[in-house]
Amino acid sequence: MTNTQTPDRAHWTQRLRKTWISVLFVILAGLAAQGATTAYWINHTVLETDRFMSVVAPVISSPEFAERSGEVIATKTVEALGVEEKVENSLDQLNEYLQAIPEAVGIDPNGPIGQRLPALPDLTLLAEPITAKVENRVSELTTDLISSSEFQSLTDAALRTAHTVAVAVVTGDDSNLPPAVTVDGDVELNFRPMIADAIVNVVAAGADALGVDTPRVDSGASSEEILAEVFGSRGIEVPDDFGRVVVITEEQLEPYRSALQTLNRLQWVLIIVTLLLSFAAVWTNPNRLVGTIWLGVGIVAFQLLSWPLTTTITESVIEGLDSTDTGLVELVFQTATNELLNQTIVVIALGVIVTLFGMVRVGMEGDDADDVEADEEAMSSLS
Repeated sequence: MTNTQTPDRAHWTQRLRKTWISVLFVILAGLAAQGATTAYWINHTVLETDRFMSVVAPVISSPEFAERSGEVIATKTVEALGVEEKVENSLDQLNEYLQAIPEAVGIDPNGPIGQRLPALPDLTLLAEPITAKVENRVSELTTDLISSSEFQSLTDAALRTAHTVAVAVVTGDDSNLPPAVTVDGDVELNFRPMIADAIVNVVAAGADALGVDTPRVDSGASSEEILAEVFGSRGIEVPDDFGRVVVITEEQLEPYRSALQTLNRLQWVLIIVTLLLSFAAVWTNPNRLVGTIWLGVGIVAFQLLSWPLTTTITESVIEGLDSTDTGLVELVFQTATNELLNQTIVVIALGVIVTLFGMVRVGMEGDDADDVEADEEAMSSLS
């Protein structure tokens, strides 16, 4: 009795060993598939400017992006025109005028009548609400400009340049940089052309209507010349960081640079490794159709389980962006991250197809179904 059972037990032990080896390959294939998905996204979206621009194109033309852009441009335009400074100067002059009235009409400030006069309010306190009113009006006046094709072109060019610089910082290759664009470590989104366009086409007339004096500029001048004229009328130079939104600093980018470079280089290696591990997972399984089912389920499971972690990491990166705008950078990068979700869904769909294929084949072949039951009995007897 013992002599007849020992070969069977050895047989099932060998099948069980192969089964666990197959399970190990399934786990490794799932991990490799997740890494390959992320690496493909980095290579074809994060570090590929044309693809990145096509992915974020819908959000650039969206009303939400236009509204947030308008807020940034209106704020910076009011800053360029020195509205608050001019309002404060005007109110300060009015303060001095009101304080001089009693003396002008012959009232002694220290006399009986002068002592009874109420204290005059400080009109300069009105500078902030008046400036806010001007900014709101400027924002309204820029609505048509923001929806124009010219503005869309300027925004597209600014974002494309910023992305090209970011890729150059990550990869260390500046061969694709546009002329006159240099890399100093920080990645910036340049709003200067849009602000200059707003000053020429809309804001100057709108500000004049509100009683704020603005310089006249040549509409054919470059954006830098326009800004130099506007700031020069106030006796100051254009600040270096004016109209430039920092997307991410060099210090913030440094922790991710090595990981991005590694995943970018290993893209095809990870894809090939995933295919080899998948083949091994099926080949080593005593029942290859069962191995196929396990492989599909494993890939789907790893994609689903790893997505919350991936989402947490990407959200932490987005929240850490050193931007001073009203969420423009976050909006764009969130859209790019959604492309990773789309690619993950494709991989999940492939995993489901592999699983269904294995299940259909098992259902079509009775012997394979019997083998599944035998495997379960063997594993039960050894446990």
